[in-house]
Formats: sequence, C-alpha cells, structure tokens
Amino acid sequence: MKITRHSGKTARAELTTGTHHATIIECEETESKKGNSMLKLKLEVGRVKKWMFYYVVVASYRMNDFLDAMNFDGEEIDSEDFIGKSCMAEVITEEWNGSEQLKIDVLTTTGEGAPLEGDDDDSIPF
Repeated sequence: MKITRHSGKTARAELTTGTHHATIIECEETESKKGNSMLKLKLEVGRVKKWMFYYVVVASYRMNDFLDAMNFDGEEIDSEDFIGKSCMAEVITEEWNGSEQLKIDVLTTTGEGAPLEGDDDDSIPF
C-alpha cells in the first residue's frame, strides 16, 4: 500500500465547552486560603486528556454534588478512595485576566443511576 506523508504541523484536538468524561488522577486533602477543609482534584478531562483542577470545600453544596457524582454515601472521606473514579465534568468558559479560560463548573454521575467505572462490590471500601 502506498502512503503519502503530510508535512507541517498536525492539528491538535482541543477541549471544548460541554459535558466530558473525566477521571480523577489525584485527590488531595488541603485547606483553602480562608482555612476551610477542601479537596483538590486533578482530573483528566475529555478524549484529549486535558488536565484540569477542581476544588471542593467540604462544607459546601459542591461537596454534596461531588459525593453524588462519586456515588458516595459514607460519613468519612479518604481522598485515596476517589483516585481512578470516573464522572462527567461540565466544562464552561470564564473570563480570567482578560481572556477566556476553560474551567470545570460541576461534576455529575456518568449517567442516571449508572455505576462509575471501576466500581464493583469487591472494590468499594465502605
């Protein structure tokens, strides 16, 4: 089979606004500037595997949304339990320092009542 090579730069896929599959690759318990307990999540988002950060203050509505997205109903959090879990990330644009930046607005489940990837009865620690 004969092939033709193309010269020049190849187009790189870019992450766009909308809902994308996301996987948590790091989860760290930390403290906000105001001294509130929070989780700092590093996620791989979309098919382009863009790394994005999402911060969840423990005493906030975002924590409830996050725990719902993780199908978590326990009473104590171990940040290690969330690494490798999948969810959906709603990506929006927000103006920051005069330019449009992508950011995660909210995390949701992978589907209505659908278990998350990697979840099975043997792997759930609670």
